[in-house]
Amino acid sequence: MVILQKTYTQNVLTNKRHNNDGKLDKVIIENALPPIVSKQVYLEVQERMKSLAEKYNLSGGRNAYDHTNSYTAFGYCPYCRSPYFRKWNHGNEALYCSSNKERARCKESESVFVKHLDEIIPLMVKKLIANESEFKKELLEAFSDKSLIEKKERIDALSKEIEEQRDKLLQYDGLSGDAFDAIKEYLRKNINELSDEKAVLENEWLIEANPETRVNEIIKELHRFSARDKIGDYDFRKLFKRMIVINRDRLIFVVGSDNLNNLPYNPQSINMKFIETYKYRLRCTWFTCNFGIYINK
Repeated sequence: MVILQKTYTQNVLTNKRHNNDGKLDKVIIENALPPIVSKQVYLEVQERMKSLAEKYNLSGGRNAYDHTNSYTAFGYCPYCRSPYFRKWNHGNEALYCSSNKERARCKESESVFVKHLDEIIPLMVKKLIANESEFKKELLEAFSDKSLIEKKERIDALSKEIEEQRDKLLQYDGLSGDAFDAIKEYLRKNINELSDEKAVLENEWLIEANPETRVNEIIKELHRFSARDKIGDYDFRKLFKRMIVINRDRLIFVVGSDNLNNLPYNPQSINMKFIETYKYRLRCTWFTCNFGIYINK
C-alpha cells in the first residue's frame, strides 16, 4: 500500500512543503509494491505472536519491562530498600532491583532468573512441610508478642480514664454559659481522642492476642501447595509475602507480615531459617543458591 500526497507545496516560489493534515485529499494505492510475504502469512504470524504473548504474559510492543503477575514487586532489595521489577532479557524473564531500571544505581543488588524461582519455591514449600511441627513452633514464638501485657494494661487505663472524663461531663450537664460550654467541649474532645486510641489498641490486641489463628492460616496455605511440583497458577504470595535478595545465591522468603520497615540494616544479619540449597547452571558454570525463610511479625 502506498499513500500519495502526504505533503504538498503551498507556494511554488518558496517551494516549502507542508504536511497534509486534511487540507487536500490523500491517495491510497493498494498493492502498489510487491509484497515480501503474502497477506495470509502476515496475518498468521500476527496471530502466532498474539498467542505467545498471552501464553507468557507479555504485552504488545517492544517494551522489555513486564506487566503484572505474582512476581511483580515480589523481590526486595535490602541495600536500597526498593522492590524488584520484572524484565525480559534475551528470552529469559528475570527480576531486577528497581533502582537500576534507568541506570545502575544499586551496585550491591543482583538479578534473579524467574525460571530458577519456579523450581526454588516448590523446594522451599517441601522443606517447610517436612519440618511442619518445628515450623509451626517457630511461627508461634514469633507471633506471640511480649508487649501484649503492656498493651492490655494501657487499654484498661484508657477505659478508666474515659469513664472519669464522662463522669466529669455529667457534672456539667445542665449548666450553661461560655465557661461551662468551653469545659464541656474540652471534655468531649478528650473523650473522643482517648476512645480513638483505645479502639486502635483493641484492634491490634485482638489480632496479636491470637497467634494460633495466624499460624493456622499459614499452615493451611502451606498444604494448598503441598501436592505440587510446579507453581502453575498457584498464588505463592499468600504464603511468601516477599523475597529478600541478598544476592543471586542467597534468597530469603518472608513469612508473616509484608511490612519490611523493621528489617536489620545489615542484610547479612537477617536470620534465615529452614535453609535449603538449589544448584543451577549459567553458561558452563554451576552455582549453588542457599535459600530459607524469615518470619516477620
